[in-house]
Amino acid sequence: MTIEDIVKKDLEITKAFYMKESSSFLPTSFDANVGTKGNRGFTAYLEVGEKRVKQYLYMDTGSSLLWINCDPNSYNAPYPIYDPKKSSSYKIQRCINSPFCAGLGAVKTWCGEKYMCNYEQRFIDGNKNSGHLAAETFFFNISQSSAENIVFGCTARTTLFVNGILGLGPNKVSIVSQLDSTMFAYCIGNISDVGSSLNTLSIGSLVLHYPTIPLIIDDKFYVNVFSIEFGYSRSPPTTLAIDPKIFKRNSENHTGGMVIDSASTLSFLPRLALDKVVESMRHLLDPVLQRSASVEWKGNIYTYHRLCYHGNLNYNLNVSPYMKLNFEDGGYMYLEVDNMFQQVGLNTFCLAFLPSDALGVQFSIMGALMQQHFRLIFDLSNKMISISSTDDCSVDDY
Repeated sequence: MTIEDIVKKDLEITKAFYMKESSSFLPTSFDANVGTKGNRGFTAYLEVGEKRVKQYLYMDTGSSLLWINCDPNSYNAPYPIYDPKKSSSYKIQRCINSPFCAGLGAVKTWCGEKYMCNYEQRFIDGNKNSGHLAAETFFFNISQSSAENIVFGCTARTTLFVNGILGLGPNKVSIVSQLDSTMFAYCIGNISDVGSSLNTLSIGSLVLHYPTIPLIIDDKFYVNVFSIEFGYSRSPPTTLAIDPKIFKRNSENHTGGMVIDSASTLSFLPRLALDKVVESMRHLLDPVLQRSASVEWKGNIYTYHRLCYHGNLNYNLNVSPYMKLNFEDGGYMYLEVDNMFQQVGLNTFCLAFLPSDALGVQFSIMGALMQQHFRLIFDLSNKMISISSTDDCSVDDY
């Protein structure tokens, strides 16, 4: 078969797919179980291709591309690895006729051999993956729904030892966009509880809960923090002296705001704000706990010494600190101990906030630890989000 024949055949397949009536592709119940792996983040369980290869993909609201490891993979990737040669529903994306081979933001694409659409993706933390774009059928385990012709990254090289990443970001290649949905939601319980029944992901028609917070849709999803309050036990909170301007998103110069990033374990704050949080924590905890030798975190710009203490989060914090993040238009989050601290050793725990500038960015990041015990519902058409604490995060509760 010549190159011209290949392109002609792919064009026919592409036209047939994109001329489908949208009503046949509306997401009514695309729901997946979510679990945890290695205390790093939350993974959604999906199955891929004709052989329904099981994949645990890290949920990532901070990126848009869905990618999985494909055989052959030149790195030591976790099994099972999807083999495109064993799936009749696998379709290569070619740059001459695919709408996904350009305009993918941070994902670099280029035309390779036989017009194959190649890509490379780099993450803020320095990790990367590369391969080619293809389309495949994905199965969602809770609802037993399937979605055909979902474009994904068929990865040949990656520095991340994961099955892959489920990109939920705002770009057109996001699975949310490809499912023609304007809403998605997830509930996540405790990051250390592998089998928590609270962990669920749902893409489709949902009911937005109140209070709602303005959602800024840029290259990622942002919210504006108005103020941070700090308190302990039953004491009234104190508002930290932080200029709210450092939290406000400026889309023109791409600074400010707080990214909602479910794939980042830790959270990041501007240094001026982090210093106030550290000062408050030290004032409260230094008299009752023994400080641990600072644990170093190596950022992209400089190494940061984390605030750490000897002990166990579940047993040694007799004085329970809490923080309240106040967002624009009245929304808020109450952060408990396991939202703010991370157990890094048998007898050491550290503050789970790091400075944004050490990472080389000028915005805040709401990581997975901060999102524990919350339900987040994204309404993309109205640019709103609801963040609420819940004891019941079943899919039916949406």
